[in-house]
Amino acid sequence: MPARIDHPSPSAIVVGGGVAGLCLADKLSAAGIRVTILEKEEKVGGLARSLVHGDFVFDIGPKRFHTYSPSVENYLHEILGRAYRTIGRKSSVYFLGRLHPWPLQTSSVFRLPPLVLARCLVDLFRKPRFDGTSFSSYILSRYGKTLYQVFFRDYTRKFCHEDPEQMHEAWAQGSIHRAIIDKRFDQGSLLAVARMALLPKRAVTRFLYPLGGMDRFHEALAARVQRQGGRIHVNTPARLVAGQGGTLIVETPDAAHRADRVFWTAPITEAHDSLVGRGPHLKHLTLALFLIEARRVCDDGNQWTYFSSPELLISRTSYPRSFDPGLVPRDAGSIVAEVTVPEGGSVQWDRWEELVIRDLHEAGVCRHEDVRAVHHARIPYAYPVYELRYQDALKRVMGDLAAFPALVLAGRCGKFWYNNMDDSLEDSMQIAARELTAWRRSAPA
Repeated sequence: MPARIDHPSPSAIVVGGGVAGLCLADKLSAAGIRVTILEKEEKVGGLARSLVHGDFVFDIGPKRFHTYSPSVENYLHEILGRAYRTIGRKSSVYFLGRLHPWPLQTSSVFRLPPLVLARCLVDLFRKPRFDGTSFSSYILSRYGKTLYQVFFRDYTRKFCHEDPEQMHEAWAQGSIHRAIIDKRFDQGSLLAVARMALLPKRAVTRFLYPLGGMDRFHEALAARVQRQGGRIHVNTPARLVAGQGGTLIVETPDAAHRADRVFWTAPITEAHDSLVGRGPHLKHLTLALFLIEARRVCDDGNQWTYFSSPELLISRTSYPRSFDPGLVPRDAGSIVAEVTVPEGGSVQWDRWEELVIRDLHEAGVCRHEDVRAVHHARIPYAYPVYELRYQDALKRVMGDLAAFPALVLAGRCGKFWYNNMDDSLEDSMQIAARELTAWRRSAPA
């Protein structure tokens, strides 16, 4: 626990009660900072909250903790105590009409169509040079033309709603890092994929998962913030207003709040538009979630599956029972099916529901007749979109916001950052440490 600040306590407002915001509030309030969290949803958790329908608990996609940071790992155990499960990893990818283990294994290689396998072997020796910019060039230079065409190109088009040639290579690096997760399983090139598939490592990836769903982590963290004197307001949307001398006012429907620091974990575009005006456009993707209650699910023990096939609407599925059997009634199964939507795009819920059920049936995941109920959830600002010139736009936005010294950007949305929850926790811990150090140095003698 950080040493408390004894002089008149500074104040902080944290906009957004997701993983990043809760961790910041916890670290600051533990040191004696007067903290207020403003969360627009009905409960904390942000992009990692759980959605509950009767006896079914659905996370927003396959959420879990996996970190190489001792400080983050210790923090997770500190918050959860013994209320967690340690689980191994089993995930898959659906392409060329069938499921393959992911990361790829020996069995996957020999199940590829002979022509595809032959072309991949040729690609080992005939990959083009990387042009230093685009997603497509990055993938082609590392995986070759065949895997690019049969998997990466179609999945990226479907997921991002952008031409891969117009996506930045940072999207490729981030996507591969997030999909592989465990650094011991190197699949950063076609040669590495071949080596991994033919000479698989025996290392087992372990995840930490809160018993009862991801909300248990957020609830435990929120309760600790409140015990330390912090305040949490849900159902409270907030916007920034510039005050005099670079100060900030945080407006909510019922009040105007002032603080020494405003930690912004909401979308960076909202902060910029309210303080500066419409600036360079930074695109986001919205998630349309189909939360499916079923009599039976054929998940083959997988926790999640990527779907690259362009003829299928879904881009990814996850299976709550594989994370914690307690998230699903004993005699049932459940699925979280994800469809990405461009920012501001419309969702045809009824029509898409039919297509999602069709996709799951055709992929052998769940038969039409086994679907009992389908719930819907729209999750805005789920992913940043790294277009070719996104770095220039982001630099300009951050440069404009630097004129407000009381504003601190944090988290996935606040930094336009394609990251994992563990990254957000580590980032928030570092931000809190820097802020506390600065406050102590500025304390009156």
